[in-house]
Amino acid sequence: MLLSLSRRFSLSLCLYLISLFGETRLALSVHAQYWESIASSSDGIKLCSVDHEGSIRTSGDSGKTWVTSMASTQDWYSITSSSDGSKMAAVAYKGNIWTSGNSGGSWTEDTSIASEQFWVSISSSSDGIKLAAVAYGGHIWTSGNSGSTWTEVISIPSIQSWSAISLSSDGNKLAAVVSAGHIWTSGNFGTTWTEVTSIPTQDWSAISSSSDGSKLAAGAYNGNIWTSGDSGSTWAEVTTIPSTHDWVSISSSSDGSKLAAVSYGGSVWTSPNSGGIWSEDASIAATWLFSDTPWSDLDLLRAILYFIVVGAVVICCCLFTFSFLYSGCFAANRRAAM
Repeated sequence: MLLSLSRRFSLSLCLYLISLFGETRLALSVHAQYWESIASSSDGIKLCSVDHEGSIRTSGDSGKTWVTSMASTQDWYSITSSSDGSKMAAVAYKGNIWTSGNSGGSWTEDTSIASEQFWVSISSSSDGIKLAAVAYGGHIWTSGNSGSTWTEVISIPSIQSWSAISLSSDGNKLAAVVSAGHIWTSGNFGTTWTEVTSIPTQDWSAISSSSDGSKLAAGAYNGNIWTSGDSGSTWAEVTTIPSTHDWVSISSSSDGSKLAAVSYGGSVWTSPNSGGIWSEDASIAATWLFSDTPWSDLDLLRAILYFIVVGAVVICCCLFTFSFLYSGCFAANRRAAM
């Protein structure tokens, strides 16, 4: 699939704290930016975010206040955090991987990977020691020491149009998806991989994992949601959601029982039973542009709220932790076309 960079919506951003199943909502205003991704500690106190051709910002008070953690202008694409929020890692499209071991107080750029990569997604184990990142038109890379050194996965023979990757809590189980390709899984921190060929080729855009890596959920652009309860060995297509959707994000609770998914220009869909049944929340409808990261056991979604003011009308949207996707480009990080 050819990559085409699209013009963006000029939007304002709010941070929106919402429980998927009925907690109190709190909206906090943030500067207007081209936000790409946000990640949270498990208790929701420490947050980190990146914006396109901007900086990395962090918050230590659940988003009430924000500081510029690194002002280096990059085409930031994805950011991830350890459970305690002390270790962070971010990737830049046509750039490098950056890591922090002090909640964003300082950052280290990894220059060991020979050339700049089209990084689109990065994921972390709960302790922040194991990391995995994927590049569009490239390979999967893993680190077992919080990003100090990186290993290229060569067991997958050819380059792929990777769009998203997810790790289990211990980092041993990985799942990654390919735009116009297949799902790939690993049970040994990326040493060996299995390609899921039982599902026809899809324009995969997002994948999410339970903490133990046994329950997976993946979404495809112009397709359906698929779920697995055995670490990706077998898959079931969700057919209870009417028609196909341009799925751009899916997220899972720690035990994998609760799922939330959004489609581009669509609604929020939630499942309380690992994808068995789904309910649509049409009260929040707008242009969703992000990908997945599991939320904590408190089921709190740290949401990025894009809103467009048309006269007196404000259209809002929300969901937990996201790598914004290129619309019509590739499945994991699409930019909305004007």
